[in-house]
Amino acid sequence: MRILLLFLFIGLYSFGQNDQIRVIASPHEPIVEFPDQEATFPCHTFYNYDTLGNVINEYERCGPSGMMTFISQNVVYPQTSIEMNEQGRVFLSFVVETDGSITNVVVERGVSIDLDREAKRVLSKMPNWSPAKSGGKLVRCRARLPINFQLN
Repeated sequence: MRILLLFLFIGLYSFGQNDQIRVIASPHEPIVEFPDQEATFPCHTFYNYDTLGNVINEYERCGPSGMMTFISQNVVYPQTSIEMNEQGRVFLSFVVETDGSITNVVVERGVSIDLDREAKRVLSKMPNWSPAKSGGKLVRCRARLPINFQLN
C-alpha cells in the first residue's frame, strides 16, 4: 500500500513538470566542430542618431569588427553589477544553425549571474549569422565568444 501511494505521489508531482521540458537542439544534423568555412557575423547596418532621435548617418560593418560594434552598442551594464563593482570576461558557447540562427547558448565561464544573463541577452539579440560550410554544404557549427565587461 505504501509503495502504491509513493508511486501515485511521484506520478502526480511529475504530471505538471512536463511543460518545463523543451528541446533545444535538433537531433537531425550533427554539430560540426571544425568546418571548412567557419560561421561569421553578417554585414550589419548601424545608425548614428542626434539628440531628437533622427538618423544622422548610417554605416555598414562586417565580420569581427561589426560584431564588436554590435556588442558594444547593445550591452547594458546591469545596475547591480555596477554597484558591486563586478568586472570580467564572460565566455559563451553556442551553435550556429544552417539558417544562421543562434541556439544552445551556454555560459562556459561566467563572472556573475547578472553579467552572464546580459551576455546571453546580447547574443540572443544578434542577427542571423552566415552559416558554416563543410564539403560545400551548410552545416551546424559550434562557436565560442568572449564578452568583456569593464567599468571605467
